[in-house]
Parts: sequence; C-alpha cells; structure tokens
Amino acid sequence: MTVNFDSIVPTPDGLEVLNQEIFVWPITNWPTFKKQERVNSPAFTCGNKQWRVLMFPSGNRTPDTISVFLECMDASAKPDHERWHCCVTFAIAAANFENERAHAKVSAANHRYTPKDTDWGFSQLTTHALLTKNIEGFDVPIMENDQFKIIVYLKEIKDTTGVLWHNFNDWDSKLETGFVGLKNQGATCYLNSLLQSLYYTNYFRKATFAIPTDDADPSNNVPYALQRLFYHLQFSNTAVGTNELTKAFGWDSMDAFHQHDVQELNRVLQDNLENKMKGTPAEGAIRKLFTGKMKSYIQCIDVDFESSRIEDYYDIQLNVKGNKNLEESFADYCQVETLDGDNKYFAEGFGLQPAKKGVIFKSFPPVLHLQLKRFDYDMERDQFVKINDRHEFGMTLDLEKFLDADADKSIKQRYRLQGVLVHSGDLNAGHYFALIRPKKDGPWYRYDDDKVIPVTEKEVLNDNFGGEGQPVHNARANKIGNRYYTNAYMLVYIRESDEDEILAEVTEDDIPTHLKERVKRDIEEMERRQREIQEQHLYANVHVISDYELQNHTGFDIGFRSDHGVTIGNHFKFRKEATIMDLQNHIAENYNIDPAQVRLWSVITRQNKTCRAEIPLSSPDWWQKCICFVTIDVGDYYQNVVKSGEIKIYAQLAHTPISANQYFHPIGEKTANSQIMIFVKYYDPFTAKMEVVGTEMVRSSSKIQDLIPKLLKLKGLPASQELVLYEEVKPGMIDELDLSSTFNNAELVDGDIICFQKMLSVEDLDKMEDPVSLTTVPKYFEFLTNQITVTFISRERATEGDGEFALKLSKKTPFDDVAKQVGSYLKHDPTMIKFYQSTHNRAPLQPVRRQLGTTLSEMVGQYYTNTDPVLYYDLLDMSLDEFDSKRYVKLIFLDGTFKEHPIQLLVSRNGTMSEVISGLKEKLNLDVDDSMIRVYEAVSYKKTKTLKGTDPIAVINEYATLYAEVVPQEELDVDIKGGMIVDVFHFQKETFRSHGIPFTFLLIPGEPLSETKVRLQERSGISKKDFERVKLYHVTANYSKTNPLEEDELVVFEVCESGGCLGLEHIDRGRKSSGGGIKIN
Repeated sequence: MTVNFDSIVPTPDGLEVLNQEIFVWPITNWPTFKKQERVNSPAFTCGNKQWRVLMFPSGNRTPDTISVFLECMDASAKPDHERWHCCVTFAIAAANFENERAHAKVSAANHRYTPKDTDWGFSQLTTHALLTKNIEGFDVPIMENDQFKIIVYLKEIKDTTGVLWHNFNDWDSKLETGFVGLKNQGATCYLNSLLQSLYYTNYFRKATFAIPTDDADPSNNVPYALQRLFYHLQFSNTAVGTNELTKAFGWDSMDAFHQHDVQELNRVLQDNLENKMKGTPAEGAIRKLFTGKMKSYIQCIDVDFESSRIEDYYDIQLNVKGNKNLEESFADYCQVETLDGDNKYFAEGFGLQPAKKGVIFKSFPPVLHLQLKRFDYDMERDQFVKINDRHEFGMTLDLEKFLDADADKSIKQRYRLQGVLVHSGDLNAGHYFALIRPKKDGPWYRYDDDKVIPVTEKEVLNDNFGGEGQPVHNARANKIGNRYYTNAYMLVYIRESDEDEILAEVTEDDIPTHLKERVKRDIEEMERRQREIQEQHLYANVHVISDYELQNHTGFDIGFRSDHGVTIGNHFKFRKEATIMDLQNHIAENYNIDPAQVRLWSVITRQNKTCRAEIPLSSPDWWQKCICFVTIDVGDYYQNVVKSGEIKIYAQLAHTPISANQYFHPIGEKTANSQIMIFVKYYDPFTAKMEVVGTEMVRSSSKIQDLIPKLLKLKGLPASQELVLYEEVKPGMIDELDLSSTFNNAELVDGDIICFQKMLSVEDLDKMEDPVSLTTVPKYFEFLTNQITVTFISRERATEGDGEFALKLSKKTPFDDVAKQVGSYLKHDPTMIKFYQSTHNRAPLQPVRRQLGTTLSEMVGQYYTNTDPVLYYDLLDMSLDEFDSKRYVKLIFLDGTFKEHPIQLLVSRNGTMSEVISGLKEKLNLDVDDSMIRVYEAVSYKKTKTLKGTDPIAVINEYATLYAEVVPQEELDVDIKGGMIVDVFHFQKETFRSHGIPFTFLLIPGEPLSETKVRLQERSGISKKDFERVKLYHVTANYSKTNPLEEDELVVFEVCESGGCLGLEHIDRGRKSSGGGIKIN
C-alpha cells in the first residue's frame, strides 16, 4: 500500500523520527470478534520494540463503539520502577478490507509510554453503525462481508529533552530561611521583584488561590501557574523557578532574556487575572485592592462652567524630575494649570474663557502602586534616558490633602510603606530587586532573585533615593556600588486602616485542596527520585578504553578527555563489592576474548590534567580486591575519582601469546632498568592524520633511538627513513625528544605518549599544498586545541533550511582563509562573501568587518560556544570592499491606507537621502517627483524628525523606525490653504504607552473640531466605527501634558498654534511581545 505517511501522522515540529511502521490487522469474522470483551492483535515491531493493538469490540466504556488502544509490549514487560520510556506519535484507522485507502476519520495522538503507562488510544474509534455506512468520498463502507482492517501508522520520536510529553515539574523544596527567592531565567529579575511584591500582598495571594483551577494545566493556565508559584514560595525551602509561569504566559526563551516594562507587565498580568476571576469567589478582588478614582477637570474662572470626567486608575505615574520627594510629585501631579491668553478654553455657550485645568483624586485604593518615572524620553538627546535624580519617600504617606473637597473622608488616607522595587544600573544594562516588609510590624528583606537578605530601614529608604552621594555597599554583588545608579522605580503603600486585612496570614485553609494534593504528588515523586540518587553510592561507574577504541582515536591523551564533547570507550556500572577479576572477566566477555588476553591498568588524572595509564592491575593480589580499592591504593587517584565520579580503566589487549597461555610480559618492581609501557602515535603530515599504533614495552635504561626500528616496522617504513619523535606532555606542550637520551633521563614512565612522524625533506615540503600549516606534530595539536566546527547558514535562505553546511576550522584561521574555504565549498569568489555573527538563538546579528588580523574566533563573536558556533553569509555580486562602502537602509513604505510595505535598499554609505528616495521610487515604480516623497523617523511610536533629500544617510538613527509615504495632496497645498501641519501619534491611557504608526496632519484655520475629526479619521486609516471610541488630545511638545479636545465647535488649529501635537487615545490592538509590548495568554 502506498501512503503519504506524513499526511496521516505529521511529525511534530522540531522533532526527529527514529523509526516508523505501518501495521495492518485484518478482522475477518466480525460477529465472532464482537462477542469477545477484549482482543489482542498479533505483535509487530517498530524499531527494536514490540507493539500490539488492544481492541474492545463493544467499547471500553461506551456500548456500540469500538475502542482501540496501542500497547507497547516492551513497557508492559518492565517493572514499574524502571526508568524507561518511549515517545511515539501514532494514528489508528478502521479501513475497508479490499481498499485500505477507504477509511473513516483517522484518530491520532502523541504519547509517552512507560512501564506504568503501557497503552494509549481511542475509546471511540468508530461506532458499530458507521461500520456499514458508505465512507464519504468512497462507494464502500468500512466493513463488507464481516471483514475490515485496523491500520496503525506509528512513528517513534527521539526524546532529546528526556521530558517529551511528560507532565514533570522540576522544582526545589528545601527551606533556606523563613522566606525564599525566585530563580532568574536570564533577565527576569524585573519579573521576580514584581512577583514577590504581589505575593506579599497577602489579600492578593488569597484571591489568586480562590480562582478555580481544578483541572487546569500549568503549562497554559496563568492563574494555576501563579497558584503553584505562590504555594512554593510559601512552603519551599529553596529558591523557586518561574519557568512554569512564563511558559503559561506564552513566552519563549527570548522573552526571558528581554527586560519588559514592569508597570506594563503588572497591568497586563492583573487584567488577565481579573478576567479569570469573573464569576468566581475571587471576582472584584483586584479592583478592591488596587483601583482608585481620579477626576480630570477644566473649570472656567469667570463663568459657571466645568468639563470633567471621573476615571479608574490602578497605579499612579509620578514625575521624579524636578521634584525632591513624593509629596512634591503628588503636588506636581495635581498641579492646577491656568488656561488664559492665547490658551483660553472654549466653553460651549460661553466661548473662549480663562479656566483652570487639573487632576484631583476622588478616592485612593487600599494598596497604592506608585510608578516613579525613572525612564523617560529626552527630546533634545533623541533617546530614552534613566533619571537618577534624588527623590525621597518615607515609611508613611498622608494623602488627605490630595482628595477632592467632596470626596468621602471618613477613612484616613494615611499609608505605610510595604514594598520598594529598585533598579540598579543605567538604561541599557541593570538589575532589579525588591525590598519588602512581609508582615505588618515585621522587619524588611531584600528579595534579590534567589537571595533573601534582611535590610535596615536606611537601606530601604536612603540607599534608594538616587542622586549623588557616598558609595554604598551592594550586598548581592559583594562590591562597592554607586547610589547614583541605584534607585526606586515603584513603591507599594498600604493604607493603615486596611493593613490587618491586606496582610492577614495566608493559612493552609486558604489554599485549594486540589492544589495541595497535586503539589504533594510532585513532592512524593521528587522524594522517590532522591532515594534513587542516594542509592547510587552502592555502585561505581567504570569507564573502559581498550586498544580497539584507540585505533580510531585522533585526539589528545588516550581518549578519556572530551575532545570537543566527544569521548570514546565503554561505560559500565558495577556494585562496589565486585572484584577486579569480575571487571576483567566482564571486559573480556564484552570484547569476546579470553580474560588472559586482557591486562587492566588504572588511569589517573595527573596534575597537568592529562589522563595516563599508571598502575597495572595484573597481579593476583589485585584480582580479588574490590574495584573500589582501585581508588584507594593508587593514592591521589582517589581524589580524581571523587571529582569525575568514575573509575577510569585502560584495557590492554593481546592477540598473540608470547608463550604458552601467557600474552603479556610480567611487570616487576620498578627499578632503573625495569620495563615501562609507552603509548605510540603516528602522525602523517601529508594527510594531517594522527593515529594510535599501539603500545611498546621498553627498558628505562635503553636509549630512545632503540625504539626507532620498532616504529618503522609498525608503519612499514624503510629502514633509511629518518623520524622525529615527540613526547605528548599535555595540550600546548609537545616536546621533541633527544634520541640519544635514555627513557629514564627523558623522565618517561608508564603511560606516557610518544608521537612520531617522518622527517620532512625540502622535496616533501614542495609536494604539500600548504607547507606551513600542519607539517609537524606540535602544529597538528595546536590546530586540534583551536579546532571548532562552524555552521555556515545562508542569510537569504535561512527560513527555507537551505544553504547550510559545516566546516572544521581553527579559531586562529584568518578572515581571508575562512572566506577561501567557504568560497571553495560554495564555488563562489571568496572576495564576494559577506559574513554575519549569530545570536544565541541562531538569528543573524551584525556583519563581520574584514580587518587586518581578524581571526575566526573574533568573527563568531561573543555568542560563540564551544559546541555550536554559527556564521551567516551573503553571496554578493560585488567585492566586499565595494559592498562595505554601502549600507542597507530599512524603511516601511505607507501606501495611504497605512498598510505597511517593508523595503530594504542598498545605498552608498556616504550618500544622501535623495539616493534613498530614488531607490524607493525605482523599487515601487512610483511616478512622482522626489519632493512628494516624505521620509521620517519614529522612536517609541512617536515621530521625531523628517529627513530631507539633502541630509546625509549617516544621520539616520539606527534605533529609529524609518517611514516613507507620498505626501497627501492637501498637505502639498498647505501654503494655499494657510494651514498648519502637526504630528499625530497613538497612545493608550498614558502618553508613554504609545503605539501604532505616527503621521502628520493638516489643520485648517477656522475649521471646527467636528469637521477636523472627519478628515482625521480618513487620514488615520481607522474605521469609522473604531474612531468613535478614539479620544482626541492636544499634547505638549514634551508629552507631559494632555488637553482633551471634545467640544464640536472647538478650532483645533487655534489650540495647536502654541505648539505641541495631537494624540489619539485608544486601545492598542496590535501589541505584540516581540515588539516591546507584553502579551500573556
């Protein structure tokens, strides 16, 4: 049967198929089958495992159905405690007996088989009624003449992680102190500080526990993942991981290495939980805790008119710049602005009037989150900066005077500080931690990732005010830091009258039973694994390398060292009471030879970190000793075993007896003339190949040159061939031997390594392609020391998985030689190849500059690892020198409907923007004059400047987004209409939460707001329906003040004559985590 296997059983993305099989089970007498409760199919093989189908002809639970399960017989045969598993993806179909393609819906599944979970399948593969109905698309039913077939499509999947399709949670459980921290995933310290703050808001923790999650999966359910995290923080004895939570967020590894905005993360997380709390006992908890109300108003001075609106808030953003303490920041927030002169307010029915504009609070929440604006956009410097100004806050805060006059004042608005979230560092690099008072009258602690450290009130307050000052001690880093860069960015205050309720102890009664039971099961599983680990002391791990394995060894030492992650030999596990004789017999059996043909040597790790065979375990005294005595009787070797966790053994093998039943020369006591065993390697400089050719027994008192005839014979070289001998001391130390010296004088002992090669003549060097590369043993080992396997990926075809190959090169290889080898492989001119570094997740990074002295090590850059360096490449149609005189300019062309068209242009590095405009016109076939093309920059979704054709390309801000558009006709007629062009941007609630594409807009003198909105809606590209929910604001030039534009007769032109821009306030529906915003599932 020909079948498209992958169409029926697709291979899960990123996984490797080890084996696959199709099994057909003919059902030839359905009435007989139907009478049986359970029927087993014949066994079949996939890979090296046995399988069979279990059928319940009348259903396993549901009558008149056919239940079918796939059983792994290997799993069933193993004891429950054995750690064995097999991962498969499979499908089962019921098909027509004569036409196997005629089958009903195929049921498919992924499953991990274990001795405790031996079968998996489908309780309702099909029904009895469907057996005799024609299959859609075919003229036949599944069953004809009481016959049909069960077909299994099976793929065994390689489980590279060891946890594929296994619900296993790896977490710690030992208590360190009264409290525990959170592990940092890479750059999640900001997340850790926020989570600790929320955790110690006990009312919030109780509300989280109250969300029903009985059947939830922690991998995709945020409330349940947070419940588990909080449970572990409460009961665990060691730092708790956050991987489970971020996975539930839907984040990947890149998100864990990106520091998001804490305020935005807090808001998005609370929104997520608030939605999940609806209809549950926890509903309203977040609103009760964190929500207050504020009134924005404009009140006329001379007439009785006020325009105001009351809105909810979850946190308050306070300016640090220009305010010395928290009270001044609140006063600045509530500052009353007078609108007079040219800035009068248009009051409906009264015309332009002087007015007062401001914000006042109607209520404060029990838990107050204050966001200190430490990060802001500097218009003059055209970039975001961190504000490190000194800004003081206290242990208490009285907000009574910031309440509206008619607000409810029955509750005192006195607050006590409960948490301080701190950032240490600058804008581009830094660290986050939290200072928290867990209990009402308890001490303060510093929660610094996995560390929890008691701190003083001075450390809570003074050390985090910021500003110039004396150096302070950083307990985490154990070094002196500067207070100037360490300061609070978020404060948590709890109202004094609510402290008892908010900080009430969280008891086990507050934790759902199902959560405790499931965590208990996890703990029991972990304890079971720990018991297994504890029993490991009864066994010894033995690593054996014999002459068989050494035949193919080309690296350092005798194979026990890991050369580029590769080791050779066999690994055995023995109970420690086993004897040396037991080990020798086992090794002989493994190699299928007589035990007399094996001589064992203990291998030690010397002080220079090389492994050498040191002591022969060949005497009868050794044979009856336990293998653990190997680690005791060889002195320092015991320490090496403890560190490596294994016993290293060299198995010397002999195939020809030297006398009756004797294969080895006896080794006696060590004297000046005793025999020693030397390992011998041969190096061929013509092929750059190193090989182990065997061992030789030599007398210590003999001369090294006496060994030469044996070496010549080993390689079949003529007697006249001159040789050069080296001792392989260690990597980086390959010493040429004096042939006239004795082995004793050369300090050669058992297990030492001699490498030999031909002495090269001038004629030999002439025959070699590169006579200065790997001509000698030392040069070969130097190459080996620096060897890396580099994966080269075509940048153009990376997403197609094409254009990828690997080369073994030295880290010291010069840039041009790397290009030559890549060019040779690709059959492309090496001077026309451009290389790019790679990030840790194998994405292209910055280009590699071709400079004098640049080596491969510098080319792969900071993301290089010993096992997986990657370089991307482009094949150019010009020389690299010519290409480097140009640069790519990436921009987004807007087609008038704000549909984005990404464009990339290669232009002269020293050119002007007119070259960009010309290239854009050519690429898009735009038949317009250059003056009609506008190119502008945007940073943080706000337009920063327009680039003219005469501007040098070098002025483009590499951190800005570049937009281009054909200027709208009405803006070209601005001089005729006497209008004014202003910038417009989108934002959500706060102006720093900008989003979307900024643009320009023509304001017309005398035009009322009602008509301006119609044109603005068309220009913005927002639908009429959605634009009804957009609020229009006049925003000051520094984005710090907003003025709502609401009255239909208001003339926006007059409002904007004093400067500033327009802001469209609406929900950001296009926010993505990869674009700087935060997304939580």
